[in-house]
Amino acid sequence: MTTFISYSGDRPLRLELVRALRDHGVTPWRDVENLAAGDRTSETIEAELAECTNVILWVNDAVLASAYVANVELPAIARAARDRAIRITPVFDGLSPSGAAERISRFGIEIGENNGHVVDPSLANADTAAAIALAQATGEVRVAHRTQRPPIVRLVTYDDTAAHRDDAILNFDWRHHFVSPTLDPASESRLREALTSATAAVKASYGATVITLAVKAHLPIAVALGHAFAEPTGCTIRMTRDDLTYITGRARGATNLLREASHSKGPIDARAAAMELAVTRDTEAGVDAYIGAGNRYRERVLLTPADGPGRFALDGSDACNAWARQTSEVAARLAGGAAVDRVDLFLACPVELAVAVGWWTNATGPLQLLNWTGKAGPYAPMWRVP
Repeated sequence: MTTFISYSGDRPLRLELVRALRDHGVTPWRDVENLAAGDRTSETIEAELAECTNVILWVNDAVLASAYVANVELPAIARAARDRAIRITPVFDGLSPSGAAERISRFGIEIGENNGHVVDPSLANADTAAAIALAQATGEVRVAHRTQRPPIVRLVTYDDTAAHRDDAILNFDWRHHFVSPTLDPASESRLREALTSATAAVKASYGATVITLAVKAHLPIAVALGHAFAEPTGCTIRMTRDDLTYITGRARGATNLLREASHSKGPIDARAAAMELAVTRDTEAGVDAYIGAGNRYRERVLLTPADGPGRFALDGSDACNAWARQTSEVAARLAGGAAVDRVDLFLACPVELAVAVGWWTNATGPLQLLNWTGKAGPYAPMWRVP
């Protein structure tokens, strides 16, 4: 689902809006980014509008005074609204909704006074953009639900090979945030709010249902996505890769559980516990290095497949679901200890297992997720749940 933005005015605010839409799972399209040199502008916009599900129509004096908008964009939007009933979300910037609606109607576009967003000039650009993006994501989810489209959510934080590029209801493209091995606190807060609010729209519209996920992401962020649809919501997670379907839900099939091994007790004044989920590779050396850098743990537990870590150790849906549940239970046990304030989870596993861990991790207390940076490490904190 793609959103066309008709905008003329302040460039920083326009860029904030595009970023916020991507943060909230909405795919934006706008001519300054998407038109290639030599494209025939009017024809390209017509073609793109034919593929878009909705339009954000920024209404201010600059838009209404722009010959380009008046002669190219607004007529194309009017035709799309007439022929395909494309949804138009007006943003009233410096104009009253009633006055703006009257002026826009001269171009053959009818907009309501109550279904848009009124810009508050006292707010920062980022806050304005986030409010518009949340409304847009919620609107897209509601339209999908009314048309009986199944909920499909896609999350990308690095090179994209995920399926469902064009049919995802929420299409989180977070690659532009992950230019370094971890996230700064401001970026994490921004993405956390976007993920929470956008996925809440899916849960509110569909209730307890099957959510299809397509994920190509850092493991801590995959955990965060799974946690957004966590077990208490009643949702079931479905993922497919290499013709194998992974179902994460309450059912617990018969499978061998992970082998659990505990290290000797750490410093008595340490208030954290470490848990290693070593499925695809050994994590011990990386965690040893992290501890050697001054991070201290009272408890340390290692979870591995019975035959040891390996690329193909996870062999199916039953194991994925059961291992994720076991991981969450061990984390809850560690977090419940009187001497532990936080559990750090070191991940080396397929992304499907990371999502499932997030789905099961709903009652563990504070859990810090560490990312293996690059091919040679080291581990670095990237996210926290809840």
